Amino acid sequence: MRKSLAFLLVLLFSPGLFGQVKDAKGLISKGNYIDALPILLGEYKREPENTQIALLITDCYLNSYVNKKEALKYIEKVYYSKNYSSPDVVYKYALALTYHLKYEDAKSLFIQYKKIGKGNYQDKVEMAIRNCDKALELMEIPLNISFRNLGEKVNTPYPDYYPFVSKNDSVLYFTSRRPGNIGGSREFDGYYPSDIFYYRLHDPNARAKNVGKMLNTTGDDQVVGLSNDGRVLFIYFDIIDYFGDIYMARNNAGKFTRNFKLTETVNSEALETSASMSSDGQVLFFSSSRPGGEGKLDIYSSRKLPDGSWGLPQNLGNVINTPGNEDFPQLSADGKTLYFSSTGHPGMGGADIFMSNWNEELNIWSEPVNIGYPLNTPDDDMTISFSNNEEYAYISAHRDDSYGFQDIYKVTFHNNTNNKVVMVFERGNGVFDDSMEMILYDQKNEIIGIYHPDKKGKFITILRKGKYKVVIEDELGVIYEDQLIVSGYHINKGTVTKTINIK
Repeated sequence: MRKSLAFLLVLLFSPGLFGQVKDAKGLISKGNYIDALPILLGEYKREPENTQIALLITDCYLNSYVNKKEALKYIEKVYYSKNYSSPDVVYKYALALTYHLKYEDAKSLFIQYKKIGKGNYQDKVEMAIRNCDKALELMEIPLNISFRNLGEKVNTPYPDYYPFVSKNDSVLYFTSRRPGNIGGSREFDGYYPSDIFYYRLHDPNARAKNVGKMLNTTGDDQVVGLSNDGRVLFIYFDIIDYFGDIYMARNNAGKFTRNFKLTETVNSEALETSASMSSDGQVLFFSSSRPGGEGKLDIYSSRKLPDGSWGLPQNLGNVINTPGNEDFPQLSADGKTLYFSSTGHPGMGGADIFMSNWNEELNIWSEPVNIGYPLNTPDDDMTISFSNNEEYAYISAHRDDSYGFQDIYKVTFHNNTNNKVVMVFERGNGVFDDSMEMILYDQKNEIIGIYHPDKKGKFITILRKGKYKVVIEDELGVIYEDQLIVSGYHINKGTVTKTINIK
């Protein structure tokens, strides 16, 4: 009682504390977490037992581009103090755990939150639980990749993101919210307006440069797609007069023409966020929140008409699109694989990057496959841009060696991603149910993956050339076992369906 009274008296007679916290809350209400954070960290240093401040700090870390891992020590203190009334603390604690890859602990808390049955995140908790299961599965078979920060010639302490590279790996375009951008002073959220930059990858003396006023405006300009030859940029404008539309600019003899808005068949009164073209320039893929889709942002395709305009868009359907957001479609150079980000397919959390292969015989896209960990993380992973041989790719992420917020990284795939096939295992006399799982072994009889049926009762995996053993088990034990050989024939087909008959 005395301790509580003393603490109350400190609060009552500390107008500076209340004033600072009030200012921070005002910033948070405007979405400005990055300016609120240092204020709150300073106050928390003075009042380390103040769980209200700790909770506000948690919100700042979880809702900004800074290191989200930092949220854990603050929300943990709130959770174990029991000094909170909102059940959302449980959800935020679970979410903070995912950024430390503690998915089993996070899943338990998400289930606890779901059972409470109230709170602001009840519509998200089921997906969070599915993500925990998928993340644990992905972490068992990590990708053989390495990351290289492109360094201070490209990256800054400010957000640098959305990298797109020409297929010859010569020029990289990206978006940055650094000081000195054409937009000038900082915006309501504390960040500088975004501009488009370019960087010549193989020039040892090059530094990233602003593409200039021909493409950038005083508003937020973001590169959201690039043609394979690097001559066509797709640009998202986020300014009042043209909110949520896609523009296109062409590079002629090293100079970009002024942007022009894509036609009304592509841009609508809804939100259009990203676009890309096939290698032959005949098919446009883009994301839109227009009515009639599967969820929020959906991916659409549009074919070029004889007069050069784009035809009526076609939704890619519910194999690709979900009730969540599907964004940043990028087609591989051979036209067989679609890469995109999604918050609706299970992954590591947030948005993950997925890939789907085009089946020419059936005229359908295959079930999307998560590209894998550690390329995908608990944070939002939005874009990936491959060089021509797909041995390298460029992403934006916050990693331990980042300069501050997001940085641009070069990813090396130590197993060439071209040597892959999407294997679809379907049951000849029914479907695989949730009680079954498929285990894949390599030639050394080591487990390389454990898979569960998708929503259509099929097992889907991505494999490279080699010999494998396939084992399918149910609750009673092994119900199927056989050898599988993946050859160059399978690789060339892109997607192969294997029918398994089980009595």
